[in-house]
Parts: sequence; C-alpha cells; structure tokens
Amino acid sequence: MIKKYLYWLDSKNSKEETVAREMYSRIGHVFHIVQMIEYNVANILSIENTIDLKKETYSAEEFEIAKNKIANKYEQLAKETFGSLAKEAQNSPSLKRLVPTINCVVTKRNNIAHNCFKTKAFTSEHINIEDIEAFIEELNDYECDVYKLNEKVLKIFKRIKTR
Repeated sequence: MIKKYLYWLDSKNSKEETVAREMYSRIGHVFHIVQMIEYNVANILSIENTIDLKKETYSAEEFEIAKNKIANKYEQLAKETFGSLAKEAQNSPSLKRLVPTINCVVTKRNNIAHNCFKTKAFTSEHINIEDIEAFIEELNDYECDVYKLNEKVLKIFKRIKTR
C-alpha cells in the first residue's frame, strides 16, 4: 500500500523530478501550518467579537447562547481570506502585537501561492536544482516563522477559550 504514495522516490525517476515533488510536499506542509494560524486567528476573533472577556461567570443559558454566537461568528470569519483576518486582528486586544508578523506571513504565503511556480525553478519545461536549493533556504526560514507564529497564536487561543 505504501508504494502507492512513494512511487516518485523510484531510482528510475530523475533527480529533478524527485526534488520537485519534495518541494511540492514541503510547500503543502507549510501551507497546512498557515491554515492552522488562520483557524486559530478566526477562533480568537470569534471569541473576542462575541463575548465580554472581562465577565468571569456565565449561567448555563448564557454559556449556550455565547457558544452559539461564537460558532456563528467563526463560520463567518472562516470564509474570509487570510489577509482579511489579518486586518481584523489589528483591532484584537490579544493579537494586536502579532499583526506585523501576521502581515509578513500573509504576504509571503500569497507570494508562494500565486507567484512561486511562475517565477521560481518549478516550471514543467525545466527544473533548475540550484534555484531550488536557494528556494529551500527561503522556504526553511518561512517554515520556522509560520511555526513560531502558530505556536504564539495557539497559546493565545488556549488562554482565551478557557476564560
């Protein structure tokens, strides 16, 4: 069964094809982390925009109402682009200090998503290993940045959701 997924590691394939497929996988992994950031930002904004975080206790009825409002707000925000969420985060007491980092992550994600395969070494006609190696360094740095940002946003989300 595993062969089905690793056929591209076959030694009969060119080095360029193997490297290109690895890069597609790496980009997918980084985009997954970015989507986790989006998810956590949307959840934080949903909570902050729906309930009074200074209120310490809720009755069972108030809790159910708040929970439904948060879920509805999340559904609304989940349809927004990452850039729109970043703009909303500017007004968030919890996320405000992370907005410059969020904006950088959004810009870089958009560049990779919309321009990477047009301007980098991933065209179907030719794969330039030297260009890919340079891009790997850039992607590694970006992966570190998105991982760190996700950890910070996740920490905020965990803190906010338990209030």
